[in-house]
Amino acid sequence: MTLIRLREGDSGLSETERFVLSGVLVVVAILTTLDVIEDWQDGSPISHIIPEVSIIVAMVGITLYLLRNLLKSRQALIESAQTEIRDAKERANSWRSKAENLRQGVTDAISSQFQDWGLSPAEQEVSFLLLKGLSIQEIAQVRETSERTVRQQASEVYKKSRLSGRAQLSAFFLEDLFER
Repeated sequence: MTLIRLREGDSGLSETERFVLSGVLVVVAILTTLDVIEDWQDGSPISHIIPEVSIIVAMVGITLYLLRNLLKSRQALIESAQTEIRDAKERANSWRSKAENLRQGVTDAISSQFQDWGLSPAEQEVSFLLLKGLSIQEIAQVRETSERTVRQQASEVYKKSRLSGRAQLSAFFLEDLFER
C-alpha cells in the first residue's frame, strides 16, 4: 500500500475534504459576487464593497491553493504507484530469470539421468511427460502415437531405471529437491 507523507505546509485534509471545501468556497464566492453586484447596483458605498471583494479574492485564492494541493497530491500518488509498478515488474523479471535458470538446471540434470539410464529419445520424451503428470492417453495425443506405444515406452523407462512406476519416477527426482 502506498503511503504519502504530509509535506511541510500540507493541510492534512483528504482529497475528498479538499474537493468539498473548494466547492463550498466557490459557491460562497459566487454568492458573494452576486451580493457585490447587487450592492454596486443599489449604490452601496465603496467602503462596503471593498471588504466583500477582498473576501471573494481570498476565497478564490484559497480554492486555487486547495485545488493545486489536490493536484500535487494526486500527482505524487501517481508517481508513487508508477514506482511501485516498476519495482514489481523488476522483481517479477528477476524471479522469472531465476526460475528459468533453475528450471533449465533441473531439466539438464533430469536429461543427464535419463541418458545415464540409457533411455532413447522417445523414452526420454515420455518420461518428461510422465513427470509433468500427463496421463498415458494425453501423452499419446501429444506425441501422436498409440496408447499401447506409450505404455510400452513407459515400461521400458521403468525397467531401465529400475523403478516400479510413475510415483517412484517422480519421487526419484523430487526427493533430493527438498531438505526434509
